[in-house]
Formats: sequence, C-alpha cells, structure tokens
Amino acid sequence: SITHESSRDEKQTADVLLLCHSVFAESSHLLELLVERFHGKTTIHGSTNNLNDIKDDKLRKNSHWNTQVKVGSMLSSWMKTFWEQDFGSNDQLMEDLDAFFESIETEFKDDKRVQVLLKKMRGIYDMQYNKYNTDKRTVKHKPNIGAQFKPSKFSITEQKAVKLAEQWTLMHFKAFKNITKRECLGQSWKKKDGSAQNILDMIKLFNQTAKWVQILILTQPNLNKRAKVMKLCISIATYMKNFRNFSGSCAFHSALTSTPIHRLKIAWSKL
Repeated sequence: SITHESSRDEKQTADVLLLCHSVFAESSHLLELLVERFHGKTTIHGSTNNLNDIKDDKLRKNSHWNTQVKVGSMLSSWMKTFWEQDFGSNDQLMEDLDAFFESIETEFKDDKRVQVLLKKMRGIYDMQYNKYNTDKRTVKHKPNIGAQFKPSKFSITEQKAVKLAEQWTLMHFKAFKNITKRECLGQSWKKKDGSAQNILDMIKLFNQTAKWVQILILTQPNLNKRAKVMKLCISIATYMKNFRNFSGSCAFHSALTSTPIHRLKIAWSKL
C-alpha cells in the first residue's frame, strides 16, 4: 500500500495513482479510502504489522503517525496538482474534504503532530481554493485604448526571421502550457466529451500555422517574391527548432513539403 508505514518510493506511485485514478475509480472513493487510512480504520491485505496487532501503545501511535504523514503527503499533492480538475469542479468532494479536516481537528485535538499536519493541509486547501475560485477573483479590465492596427507599410517579407520565429514560439508555448497531464491519457483528444480541449487547441494551432505558410507563399505576386518568402519560412522553421519549438517547426516543415508547395519546382530552384 502507498500509505503503509513501511512502503518505499511511495511518492512516484502516488503521483501515477493521482494522475490515472479517474480511469478506474471515482475521486470520492479515493478520498474515502484516504480518510479511512488516516483514521486507522483499514487494514492492509498481507501486512504483518496492522495497527490492531501492535500491543505496545507507543509503537502503535508511531506506526499510525507514519501512515498519517503518508496520507497527508498524498492528499496535499492531490490538491496541489489536480485541484481544478477534481476538487474545483466537484462541490461534494470539497464538502467531504472539509468534513475530513473537521474530524481530524476533533478526533486528534490533543495530538500536536497531527494538528500541525492538519494546518499544512488546510493551508494548501485555502491557497488552491482562492487561486481557482472565480467568485473571489477580481477581474481587472484594461482601459480601452482603441483598436491596434498593423502599420500601413508593414510587410511580412521584410521582417527578420528570428523575430518572427520568436513570435510563433510564444504563440505555440501559450497553447502548449495549457495542456494538462490527464489530457494525454487514453487518446482523449479523439473523444467528443471535451476532456482534451487544450490538446485540440494545440492541434488547431498547428494546422493554422501550416495553412498560413501555404497561403503566404501561394499569394505572392511573382516568382522572385515567392522564392524569397520560401527562404524566409525555412529560416523561421530553423530558428524555431533552435528555440525547441518543435511543434511550430514541424508545422512549417509540413507546409513546405505539402503538395501545393512542393510542386513549385521553379521557385524551389531559385533558393
């Protein structure tokens, strides 16, 4: 068991369980089991050292304390990592968590170690609640300074490749950082339940980037400008690869090797 006092490397195992538990169990069931373990009401199958079997009171308390620390660590990690997905969207789970904290305060009111552990867990609870609770957020509206327009003489072909690569990298990073771990499980982006919206947004940005490159090249008015833009796109893709923006770089490569661009034999010959 992850929360057994004799377990080792429980942190990595707990992280995997918290990430994947929704595949085989409800969050409420996981919390229920953690609560039972914290109160010492469960036994571990195959264990040679269950609480009820320990006759020495001091050893029993220390064993129970070690289990409580592991439960507290796992619950704290759960709140830190998956608050928005599991707790923020489940009022009942938050109520159960509140009830758990109250039961600790009552049952272990004379145990200073447990009270310190409770204080830490409540601190994480309050921090995450304030962070994600939209009702408590103060939305600051930026002053309306009018629409921002592209300069009248702006030309994409006159811009430096490194600057354009930086802007594309910022755009792709913004989409990439929104992806959560659970969206990557079970090919959830292929499902229609909206459980991997951030991955879908990343895919959409990839396709838009590739389309933009194709349109930019094909809409050039003459052969020389088309060759110049193709050279620019190759440079942008190279810079993005150096910036470790592999998504953007691959999108540019996909566009440059697509049939409408690949067939421009004369333009390619001018590079």
